[in-house]
Amino acid sequence: MRFVNFDLVTPQKTGEKDRLGNDITKDVVKRVAKGRFTEWSADDVSLYGRDLTSSARKLLTNQVSKEEAKQASHVVIDGSKYKVESIKDLGRWRLLVIKGYRL
Repeated sequence: MRFVNFDLVTPQKTGEKDRLGNDITKDVVKRVAKGRFTEWSADDVSLYGRDLTSSARKLLTNQVSKEEAKQASHVVIDGSKYKVESIKDLGRWRLLVIKGYRL
């Protein structure tokens, strides 16, 4: 099983506001963890559709808590930024569906 290191990034308020009164946030690395990419099954493709499964990946990890995963806005893997689309709690494992562009 091949694991990859990834940065779990969460937005953190800076305490400042923009001209419209919105909070300004900055991205902070919450945790550096290891995870594994998993393949889409035929059932996943039929359930989610080819649009999602062609542009998204599944990342399986046991080093991130459910609360940390819910707070995350994106993950960074080898310099590539992936947006966290959904989180599924599988007991001691977390399954993150992440969306981004692969080169």
